[in-house]
Amino acid sequence: ASTPAPVASTPAPVASTPAPVASTPAPVVCADKREAWTIDDISRSWCTWAAKTSTAGRCKNRDLYADCPKTCDSCPSGTPAPVASTLAPVISTLAPVASPTSECSCCAEVKEILKEILQILQA
Repeated sequence: ASTPAPVASTPAPVASTPAPVASTPAPVVCADKREAWTIDDISRSWCTWAAKTSTAGRCKNRDLYADCPKTCDSCPSGTPAPVASTLAPVISTLAPVASPTSECSCCAEVKEILKEILQILQA
């Protein structure tokens, strides 16, 4: 009787496919092209030019709708116009602190330092 020879078992390779990742597109902002470009051998900032006078006619005659959507009133619905960002001023005031009922040895020194700091802040 013969014994069969042992057979090495090697697992078959498994193809790994990464799961698709959904990407959220960045919001489109309705903004005019700022730099100058050439149309019919004339180089200028066409959006600024169109905004000066007869805007509707200039947008139509030079077909500026794609490059100057804000000026030519051709923004896709729901796209926000760019917003100038302004930072609000921050005003800081120190809250009054109650004085201790009895002074320790360092209180006078601390009071003087606080007076100096308050003078600097009010200057």
